[in-house]
Amino acid sequence: MAYPAKVLGEDEVVHLHLRPHRKALLLPCVALVAVFGFLGFGLATVSGARSPWLSAEVLLALSLGLLAFLSLVPYLRWRSTHLVVTDRRVLTRSGIVRREVQEVPLERVEDVAVGRRVRERPFGCGTLVVSGGEEHGQVVVPAVPGVRAVGRTVSDLAGLPPD
Repeated sequence: MAYPAKVLGEDEVVHLHLRPHRKALLLPCVALVAVFGFLGFGLATVSGARSPWLSAEVLLALSLGLLAFLSLVPYLRWRSTHLVVTDRRVLTRSGIVRREVQEVPLERVEDVAVGRRVRERPFGCGTLVVSGGEEHGQVVVPAVPGVRAVGRTVSDLAGLPPD
């Protein structure tokens, strides 16, 4: 999916457009399976029970609420989070309802740091930190897929010396 052209400047070229690593969707997928298992078990159990507060409609409503909270919201959060590296700037955009945008112009980039925790190494992802001086601060982007290559690309575009 291309990044919205209305956010980019005139003649601005996108070099990278990434979302967080797909590992962020692992728990929502497990929750999806668990909720459907809960619903199936609950419907089988409720069919023989005669309780006014425990019915198929209540179980269905509870399951839909759990699905929205445990699977749909994390998916939408993942889907609406972007890391974009252009020939002029590094920007992040996130938020389902309220958009949060952070950006650092490439000419202001002072340092690019890459961090990888032990549990992120098998996935090949990590945290990217782009420092833009005092006025722009730091842009910290967790769960970046291929974080080393992304860090190298940002460093090259910013004209920073290799490590």
